Amino acid sequence: MDKQQIKHLVAIQRAYFNTGNTLPVPKRILALKKLKAAILHYQPQIEIALQKDLGKSAFESYMCEIGMTLSEIDYMLKHIHPAKIVKKSQNTKG
Repeated sequence: MDKQQIKHLVAIQRAYFNTGNTLPVPKRILALKKLKAAILHYQPQIEIALQKDLGKSAFESYMCEIGMTLSEIDYMLKHIHPAKIVKKSQNTKG
């Protein structure tokens, strides 16, 4: 991707974010599950990129990058229950 394509992609992503569509918990859960599936699907390519760019072995790539990210996704999925999310206006007084 060149610089112009990246700017265009970021603009599209910001516009989507600004619609508020990322706020509902079910959509967050779906996005996290899709991200996890994509990481698992593209793990070999991610490992190759980390080796080329940073000189990391497949083991180091998993332990320091891929595995950590998957663990964080699992943590978020476990703790994102809709009943646990409190709107800021409900949590503040005054």
